[in-house]
Amino acid sequence: LEDYGQSLVAMSLFLSNVYFYLKIDYFSTAAENLPFLHMWSLAVEEQFYLFTDPRMFKAVARRFERIQRGFDWSANSRALVDANAPGSTAN
Repeated sequence: LEDYGQSLVAMSLFLSNVYFYLKIDYFSTAAENLPFLHMWSLAVEEQFYLFTDPRMFKAVARRFERIQRGFDWSANSRALVDANAPGSTAN
């Protein structure tokens, strides 16, 4: 019953893959008595999304920021060229 409670806590914290890795051999006969053993794969999935998505979002945001700076530079240089063009009324 104690193992059941520990695996339940590990499952709720998305750490069941770590718990089962440290506790048992996946292919042992004792594995048949663990009702939450199949939850290890969901824990791996949740850990992937918890750690990968923020990094991906930050990388994409940085990329768009660089693109925006490029557009700003392009628009500013175009405005400077237009303002100094012959026949311009900006002077």
